[in-house]
Amino acid sequence: MDLSTVPASSRHQEGGCSRVGVAAGRWRVVVAGAAALLVCGFLLTGGAVPASAQTDQTEAAIDVSAAPRTLLFGDQLRVRAEVVVDPELADPDSVELDTEFRPFEVEEIRRAAEHGSDLSAVRFTITLRCLSTSCLPPEDSERREFEFPPLRVRVVAEGEERTFEAPVPRVQVQTRLRPSEVSAEDGWSYDDRTLAPFSHAIAPGSATALLWIGAGGLVLLGGALTAYAITGRGPRAALAATRRTPLERALALARRAASQDPEVRRRALERLARELSRAGHPDLAERSGALAWSPPEPPGIEMGALLADVEYAEAGR
Repeated sequence: MDLSTVPASSRHQEGGCSRVGVAAGRWRVVVAGAAALLVCGFLLTGGAVPASAQTDQTEAAIDVSAAPRTLLFGDQLRVRAEVVVDPELADPDSVELDTEFRPFEVEEIRRAAEHGSDLSAVRFTITLRCLSTSCLPPEDSERREFEFPPLRVRVVAEGEERTFEAPVPRVQVQTRLRPSEVSAEDGWSYDDRTLAPFSHAIAPGSATALLWIGAGGLVLLGGALTAYAITGRGPRAALAATRRTPLERALALARRAASQDPEVRRRALERLARELSRAGHPDLAERSGALAWSPPEPPGIEMGALLADVEYAEAGR
């Protein structure tokens, strides 16, 4: 076809159709590429729905905070997570957390729920602490920064478990020592590998001797206290009380002989007569001698009366 014979208006219309066709093809390519990127992003995240996206669906809203953001080594760190859900879309009792705060250790997790007329809030308070060397700042710095993985929240919505993620704020751990204290470490540190020579306030031999002397004194004191508790008198008086006079021994012998044969009673009464004479009881001595050789044998009644009179006489002295 000779374009020179075609009207100008026709040529413009054909050119316009060509440009429209090319532009439509470009838009189809852009839309297809965007859809492919969305599908790849969903697969890479493992099906987890970001918190911002979930907020658009009004199933759950998550707010995470950490305090203090800068803490000293060994201090407690509290992470608070508030999950707000719509009871019509999700079950508030099914809200659970998956935590990962290493190297910090979880000391306590508190869960509190508050139900309103339209929304329900589930609050988690997580108490953390790190006492390991992994939390110490490096030698060339006074602080160490920690970035935790996103907090994962699991909720049952429309009969299925949904997982949401929310970022956890970064925290810093600072050393408790100032640079001046670190530079003066030799002034307060010590070497536990070299032990000082041992010493004694008292030599072992002298201490042993003193302990034996003290033990002997305690034994004597215990014996004296026992004697006093038994007799009611001091040690000397108790020892003297155990020693009987010849008259007391003769009197005791006569008591035992009172129940034996006549010959034994005669000898016991004769000995009692001698001791009574020596002790200054002539009348009782004469009675005891006469009773010892009375025929046919010493009467038991008279012997008992004699012994009673001797005891009475001794008690009155």
